[in-house]
Amino acid sequence: LNHGIPVEAAWIGLSELDRGYGYSWSDGSPVGSWLLNWNVDEPNDYSGLEACVQMLARNGRWGDIHCSTRQGFVCKQPAPGVNITRPTPVRRHDGNCPPNFSRFGYKSFITTLLSQYKISAWLGMKRLPSGQYVWEDNEDLGFEGWNKNQPNSAEGNASCVYMSASPGSVGKWNAGSCQDKYAYVCQGFVDSAFPSNVVAPSAQCNITDGFQQFSTSCYKVVNESLSWQDAHVYCSSSKSYLATVMDGFDWAELYLLSYNFTDGVWIGLNDQESPGVYTWDSGYPVTYTRWAHHQPQEKLHEACVYMNYTGLFHKGQCTEPRPFICRYDATPPQEIPLQPGDYCSISNFVQHGSVCYLQVLDKKFTYEMAGRECELQGATLASVHNSSLTFSMAHGQGMWIGLRESDNEGFSWEDSTVLDFTNWALNEPSWLGETLDQSCVVMFWDGHWANIGCDSTYGFLCSIPAGSLI
Repeated sequence: LNHGIPVEAAWIGLSELDRGYGYSWSDGSPVGSWLLNWNVDEPNDYSGLEACVQMLARNGRWGDIHCSTRQGFVCKQPAPGVNITRPTPVRRHDGNCPPNFSRFGYKSFITTLLSQYKISAWLGMKRLPSGQYVWEDNEDLGFEGWNKNQPNSAEGNASCVYMSASPGSVGKWNAGSCQDKYAYVCQGFVDSAFPSNVVAPSAQCNITDGFQQFSTSCYKVVNESLSWQDAHVYCSSSKSYLATVMDGFDWAELYLLSYNFTDGVWIGLNDQESPGVYTWDSGYPVTYTRWAHHQPQEKLHEACVYMNYTGLFHKGQCTEPRPFICRYDATPPQEIPLQPGDYCSISNFVQHGSVCYLQVLDKKFTYEMAGRECELQGATLASVHNSSLTFSMAHGQGMWIGLRESDNEGFSWEDSTVLDFTNWALNEPSWLGETLDQSCVVMFWDGHWANIGCDSTYGFLCSIPAGSLI
């Protein structure tokens, strides 16, 4: 069978994806030990990560390997005129979860499990010697949620992966040493041996009106398309408000509630009162945003925000009809007052409110080089959160600020603070073509912003919280 295979190895239908049942053939045929044709020292289940079987072209022997490996495969069917009775594959995944387990099919659900504890937790992902990161359950890596600058290949011992619960990076993945200590999340198959584990609904939420609980909040998904204002009125009539997203835990819950709505759902974020100044329908402070590609923009009549099916924030016309999500809180979130520093310990930094700034205009740098110059000062390229921040520049001058668009999402600040304010120039942000890099942002002499190529050269503005410079 191995003769003529033009590759080093090819998949065959043998695997142990159900670890509790051992190896099995994909067509349900019985596995007889006398038919097993393992290569020397196989199967070895390297690091507990190899559950599928390949046939080596050089000798026809078998070896186990991670199931997400991309390679050729061998199919089998009966020869013409030959009737074969195929065994019915055993269906093993009917039943219930063990006690204290929750049933759900999406890995983003893991973020919601951490909301009660606000602690980081190990995931079932490891790095292979090749540098590739893979899931321990041998699933394909169809979704990646790496934190900024992760995984860090410079950290040679960062072979395991944990999910962050830190503010600003909730739900993002970091690579770390497997010897570090974190909480952990387990996953397994349902089993008919376990009794039904139905959790009684909480009395805190009005379940008769369709609300369901997450943490200390109650949510209602309304599958009726209304304008933003009409959706606001609907939620108000239920003593709730269009959904607020306070942090990454809230975001994960709303994503799970809304991913089936291809046109997105209205949430409470908007800049109707003052363009570029974002507020929540609830009146809560804006502490979290996750903008979609090329967002946020300031287009005519687009002042209301919806969450699209990928979980990202997108502005739209407030009169457009969309489904929406209402929320109310059994315990209103407590705003933790900031403790601003009261000094800038390096003389060339200037304090403005609770932040220290360094403005450099006599030299020009690319965006990346400007960022490194700020890092040398222990700072980052600056974030801007209101229109009161002004700096003296000659007519026509500009300087880099720390706003940049990622490849897959929208604009965000380098210091990971919330993007709750924009001050785009007329007809900005703009794009000359999707192939041209215009992902970095400059503040011009009049205080307005524009997105341009990151290899352009300008002065720059650094910032760091007051009182934190050494």
